[in-house]
Amino acid sequence: MDFTLGSLLAPIRWASGAWQAIRNLGAYRRLALYSKHNKEFVCAMQGHLAEFIVVAGERHKQLRIALDAHRTKESRQTKKDLGIAYKAVSTHLDHHLGRACQAVFTALNQYFDDRHHAYLHRPRFCIKLRRGENVYTYARDGAVSVDRSEKAFQAARDDNTGFDWVATQGSPFFENDLPTLAKAARYKNPRLNVARATSYSSSWLAPLLDRLSAKPVDDDRWIDCWEADRPAVRPSAVACYKSTLIVPMTLLHHQVSAEFKEYFGLHGHLLPAESEKYNFGFLCVDSHHKDFFNDQDRANLFMHADLFCLFLISAYTFREHSQTFADAEKIVKSVGNSSTTSRAQPRGRRA
Repeated sequence: MDFTLGSLLAPIRWASGAWQAIRNLGAYRRLALYSKHNKEFVCAMQGHLAEFIVVAGERHKQLRIALDAHRTKESRQTKKDLGIAYKAVSTHLDHHLGRACQAVFTALNQYFDDRHHAYLHRPRFCIKLRRGENVYTYARDGAVSVDRSEKAFQAARDDNTGFDWVATQGSPFFENDLPTLAKAARYKNPRLNVARATSYSSSWLAPLLDRLSAKPVDDDRWIDCWEADRPAVRPSAVACYKSTLIVPMTLLHHQVSAEFKEYFGLHGHLLPAESEKYNFGFLCVDSHHKDFFNDQDRANLFMHADLFCLFLISAYTFREHSQTFADAEKIVKSVGNSSTTSRAQPRGRRA
């Protein structure tokens, strides 16, 4: 039997084509699954947002009625009624913002689920909000904090390269190799020890063992570059991330009316240095692994950030930008009511 080079290579070509078809099928399956999850997420958030706004509007109306009643005839009972109405607004806003955070984290967990199994370590999710030049953690991996006091604040925004970039440029901070960036002194983070990071060198075995091992393998040299949140406690490997993706919850890329800009204190022509005025906070995802994120992740995170931003804007309308809420809060605090709420990013208010 005569064999030609073509006949010998035919099985290899067939196997290669079959493997590519399997990979394409897997990619199509993941795309279909992402599309299904995103559709379910958008539909759920639409219903949740409608409920959030309608109920918040009704409770805010009751707050105004209670405030008018107290101004008309001050009494212990009208003060008590005002405190109840004030707390009803605050509780509703905090509860539903927390619920929206949970929905975002659940959707992102579904989105990254396949990749988690390939990389062993799950990515971490976090929502951070702004107050002036500072950034504080509002929610991390489903744990929502309603403490907006000064003690909840982290370092100034410009102490973190990622947040500073997003706030001033209005575009995502997308980095898949933080060790190399930090070694070149081009990445700042309050938890990262600069001296150790600039002298960091990885073991060539670390990434190989991380992929092959049935259990996560920690890069001890990289972990040693990070400071723990508590003294004498070594940070966990997952908290010492090598890839990060931060997208803004922003109005920078949207066309909004002059009236809307005036309402939120956004004046003049938009310059790069002014873009942070349009930024309410950050949706952050990080991973212990290098090269974890891709361009599709960036687009997907923008969708989640934009939807959550609608909840923030609605909450600001009924709290941060409400003169009724500010006046009620002043009275409630003056009578020693412990139900107080500090506000993030106060700007011009309306009734």
